[in-house]
Amino acid sequence: MKRVLYAEDSVASQALMRRYLKDLCEVVIAPSPAAASSLLGTESFAVLISDFMFNDGDATDLIVQTRRTKSPTELPIVVVSSSMDKVLATRLLAAGANEVAAKPLHPGEFRALVQRMLAEPYVCRQERSSICLPALQWQHGSVFHEFCPEFGLQVSGPTAEEAARAMTEAIKARVAAGAVPGEAHHAKVVTHTIEY
Repeated sequence: MKRVLYAEDSVASQALMRRYLKDLCEVVIAPSPAAASSLLGTESFAVLISDFMFNDGDATDLIVQTRRTKSPTELPIVVVSSSMDKVLATRLLAAGANEVAAKPLHPGEFRALVQRMLAEPYVCRQERSSICLPALQWQHGSVFHEFCPEFGLQVSGPTAEEAARAMTEAIKARVAAGAVPGEAHHAKVVTHTIEY
């Protein structure tokens, strides 16, 4: 029987996964990405299934680290999350996941997905990718301004909506020209206090 590694810190979710995949494969549990990484370094598995969110981070580093040594056909990776949306799916597939699934899982569909990964691994291809880019918007006088630090873009408009629409169009134009979104990491708002 083939072995599947399931990285999940919820005991309830671990029990559900064992029930979903009963008689299909042996499910080995890793309670954290670090534990999963350790097991992947010493044991052999046919598929890696991982929850996305953990108490100490998320599964992105586990996916990237795994892809350094195992190809998508050697070790398919399926990521499950209750917060799965198009943006997160795009991010996970770009990191190296083969497929994603939204919780709550539909037992029959998920079992069929794992069965397919065990027999004929595939990589999900999205028709269109999605990404969220932060932008700062402010009003000065009667004009609204918006700045996107990812691309260094600044636009203005007579209303907040017009400024936002202009930023969306500017970002689309930049991506169409070949800019790669998602390269800026750890964005945060920094406030400077000065005395005058």
